[in-house]
Amino acid sequence: MANQRLSDTVTLSVGSVLFKTTRSLLKTFDGTLLSNLDELSTEFDARENVYYFDRDPELFRHILNSYRLKEVHIPRTVCPLVFKKEMEFWSIPIQMIAPCCWQYLYESENNLADLNIVMNEDNDYKKKWSKHNHVIPGEKDVATSAEMQDGTGQEIHKKGIEENGSRRSKIWLFLEEPASSTAAKVWYYFYIFVVLVSVVLYLIWLVPSVRVSRYLSTLDQDSIDVFSLNSTAYEDLQKTYNEKIMMAGGTDPHPVLLAVDVFCIVFFAFELLLTVSVCPNKKAYFCDIYNLIKVIVCLCMTITVVMEINKDILKENNRVAHFMMACRGLASLRLLLIFRLRKIFNSLHIMLVALKHSLKELMLLLFTFLVLVVIYACLIFSAEIESDMFPNTQLTMWWAVITMTTVGYGDFYPVSTFGYILGVVCAINGIIVLALPIAAIAGVFSNLFSRNSEFQRHKKAVRDDKGVLTAKT
Repeated sequence: MANQRLSDTVTLSVGSVLFKTTRSLLKTFDGTLLSNLDELSTEFDARENVYYFDRDPELFRHILNSYRLKEVHIPRTVCPLVFKKEMEFWSIPIQMIAPCCWQYLYESENNLADLNIVMNEDNDYKKKWSKHNHVIPGEKDVATSAEMQDGTGQEIHKKGIEENGSRRSKIWLFLEEPASSTAAKVWYYFYIFVVLVSVVLYLIWLVPSVRVSRYLSTLDQDSIDVFSLNSTAYEDLQKTYNEKIMMAGGTDPHPVLLAVDVFCIVFFAFELLLTVSVCPNKKAYFCDIYNLIKVIVCLCMTITVVMEINKDILKENNRVAHFMMACRGLASLRLLLIFRLRKIFNSLHIMLVALKHSLKELMLLLFTFLVLVVIYACLIFSAEIESDMFPNTQLTMWWAVITMTTVGYGDFYPVSTFGYILGVVCAINGIIVLALPIAAIAGVFSNLFSRNSEFQRHKKAVRDDKGVLTAKT
């Protein structure tokens, strides 16, 4: 009996630390590395009757303990991803991990996945620029500490660009990459300033205080100049048209206002044409949504100014007038040009990345919302069949959207008891449906923002460490 117990004993040397256990215990998890140990194993030393493994003994204590507990518990003092690799070495299936450790493991995996997204964005950005320009913007050569302090490190970087890049590449860097030089950063901020000025002009374009009597075109007998009308004619005109139409058709913008707007158009068009002419990859350039928006904004701004100068055409053809208003509406996309700041403010870029990686949540939100809109539209239409409040299902869908978003314009509303109940349920359901996916999207942004902060801090620490080592040598 004693010999049988002795033969059942197994001695394991893990990282020069001896562990003694029994074969019956190691057979607890079938198919694992330890359960398949025998005298033919490559790790077995017949002279000493010991199995040798070059692994971490501290981690192996928890691996061996899992055979006793019949489940795996991940120690909080160890990176769960390292422990997962240790489990893979010992061939322990992942389903043996205890439920109490799931959060610890999968949170680490999610954090690593988010960090990989941030790092891949950074790597793709560097590859994009180094491929076409042979330099990586923002990555200055490591100089001495004195050079870094007095700014000559930047001069070294500029010299590297001049040597490695062609004239087209330097212009491209100047226009598109603010980290390439101080002048490029100044240009970048000036571009944003012009965008803001253009947006302000758009907002005040039809304000009466910045409109003047018509001067852009010769007035014929059918033309109207609002500011030249007497009070009686002005009041009669108000009965037919609202103030917006009166200002748009019967006045012209102040000359200074028009001159600044034309300058913005010329500026955007010149920047676009110059950028396209020096762009190393025009197909990739126009595949970027941001660049397509620039093209649309330039075209729409130009069309609206041309129509402004020839506004009598709008009176003769309603389709042309509607086309101008559509172009004017699309010209409001100029505000999106402010997202050019994403290359300077990394957090803004992370917000866009978070939206990109939240498409599943957004599609879930849209799908669920549309299904409920149709359901409540049909229910309220049936509930209010005896009233004249909802003549068709298109209006009931409008009501459902407004109610679920808790806006409640009050233009259409139920009048029956069952309709009131449906309205309450629809509003509450809308709050719940909208809140759940938005929380998930916010979580994605929060995780990516945190990982990006850690990544940027690590990059700065690496650069500082290289600078210190270079200074010592």
